[in-house]
Amino acid sequence: MKKLHLFLLKSYISPLIATFFISLFVLLLQILWRYIDFLVGKGLDWPTLTELLFYAILQVIPMALPLAILLASLMTFGNLGENYELTAIKAAGVSLIQAMKPLIILTAIISILAFGYSDNVMPWANLKFHSMIYSIKVHQPELEIKEKVFTHLDDYSIKVEHKNEETGQLHGVMIYDHSNEKNPNTNSTVANKGSIKMNKSVAMMQITLHDGTTYEENIKRQTHELSPNELKQYRIDNFKKQIAFIEVDDTEFSKVDESGYANFDRMKNIHQLSEGIKSFKLEQENTHTNISNLISPRHINTSLQKKGDAMPYAVIMQQSYKNLSVIAATKKRVQNRMRQLQLKVNDIHKLQKDIIGHNIELQRKFTLPFTCFIFSS
Repeated sequence: MKKLHLFLLKSYISPLIATFFISLFVLLLQILWRYIDFLVGKGLDWPTLTELLFYAILQVIPMALPLAILLASLMTFGNLGENYELTAIKAAGVSLIQAMKPLIILTAIISILAFGYSDNVMPWANLKFHSMIYSIKVHQPELEIKEKVFTHLDDYSIKVEHKNEETGQLHGVMIYDHSNEKNPNTNSTVANKGSIKMNKSVAMMQITLHDGTTYEENIKRQTHELSPNELKQYRIDNFKKQIAFIEVDDTEFSKVDESGYANFDRMKNIHQLSEGIKSFKLEQENTHTNISNLISPRHINTSLQKKGDAMPYAVIMQQSYKNLSVIAATKKRVQNRMRQLQLKVNDIHKLQKDIIGHNIELQRKFTLPFTCFIFSS
């Protein structure tokens, strides 16, 4: 029996390891293809790319492991059936459950380890991976310029009609200068073509434009808001080539603060998800209580003065005027309450969405070990 168990384990472990790494490679390529636009041309060093690939591998393991177990099970028992070895096992009086006992134990151990991985490693890997992807995305922003969309770079807005992805050449360039807060959009530049790159020697962004025109309304560089007469004075400069530099905060690659991503559901373990759900439900109950208080009629004072019998005309007019004032004030209070109610309802919807997201992520923690165990049987 021991030889049979060892034989089945050897027949199972070899395709398991092979299919696991093949699945891992295929899924990793899918991840890289998804984020290829953020990686190409960023000038990242090998340690940064290696770290990103490491986090990406940790992310795709929950998808590669169940697939590898399923394929290994099919390959193992397919080969046993093709070579009539299952028939020989049954003929020897060994049931299929007894023969599969070591595989079931192995898969149970893998499932337990997968549960620990899903609860402890995956939140950390998600936090590291997504924060690094965002850090790469905001690194060297000139590579993020899209066609026919205004891109804001510090005090400038840039729009291009066409961008050559291979050469980086820009066509139909339009640049607005917002550096003067009192007079934004008074200086603009239009060029037929140009290019943008980081000049590392001066730690600034270099913009090179060809065959363009600069329109300048704020000729004297006034810091106050220009009057209509001053706006009539403008200057037009035509140029064949123009080079401008824009200061950027940091040209070196640096990671963003990871604390901004720590509150997302995919970055939490089971304990944190459970505490988050309790917190959201408590906040939701408090919001319901606030709504009940807002719609209570005792918070709205509608005390109108009633007209008495045989009252003088002047007194009647005075009371009517006071009643109109009370009605107007009451209407204003009701409108304010309606706006507050709408905000509270939006808060409830957001909290409900967060609760659903946390519940889904909580169930996903148990999906990996359960899938691994089911696919092996």
